[in-house]
Amino acid sequence: MKTELPELPPLWSDPPPMGHNGGPELRPRRAPGRPTVDTPEIRDRIFELLGDGVPLRVICRSPGMPSRRTVYNWRRDDPGFNRAFEFMQTEGYIGLAQKVVEETETLLEQRGPKIARWVFNLRRQQLSRMNPRFFGDRGMKY
Repeated sequence: MKTELPELPPLWSDPPPMGHNGGPELRPRRAPGRPTVDTPEIRDRIFELLGDGVPLRVICRSPGMPSRRTVYNWRRDDPGFNRAFEFMQTEGYIGLAQKVVEETETLLEQRGPKIARWVFNLRRQQLSRMNPRFFGDRGMKY
């Protein structure tokens, strides 16, 4: 008993059409993620918010801003942007520390040393959690 083999197309024939089950051709794949819009206004707005002490995570969640990965790519690809970013971020941290000192001085005058110390320690812990490298928590006993 002889079994018949199915007829196969020759190797040199045209390939079947692309797509699902021989349907229309597939569109070329795009890179995942939202498209990047890099304008000087967006960069200036990022620097302005960093200078006010707003974390990058919060900046990138606001509408019209790029993702954190995009900002990290800009920092990697553009040394001038990276220097300005680090400078404004440091200025923002220093500004936050100055606000804590002002708040503590105001509380010291209005409510006394016990409340002022309590609020200062609370703010110090918040800052050290926000950026442990800059506001390091080691050895800070007050």
